[in-house]
Amino acid sequence: MLEAIAANASREKLMAFPVLQPEDHQIIGFFIQQFNYMDLNFRRAIETFHYDRLFPDKAAKKYPKIHSSEVVRIVQDSIEATVASRARSNAVK
Repeated sequence: MLEAIAANASREKLMAFPVLQPEDHQIIGFFIQQFNYMDLNFRRAIETFHYDRLFPDKAAKKYPKIHSSEVVRIVQDSIEATVASRARSNAVK
């Protein structure tokens, strides 16, 4: 969306945007720091999954180049399987 606005705006209009203030830079820095924190911890989780052999064989072979979306899918599938297993277990009781 922002790219479309910038592409359709004249140079004069773009240059008329307000200059970033120190508070703006702080907010941008905060978002960058939060993203880096999440990324670091997600990568640590992936390493833990790998070293604890929690990935299925096919996914384990892709480590360390496994894509984060695949890790998310594996975790979601695992959670769904656990919930289904517990539901079956509770139904038997």
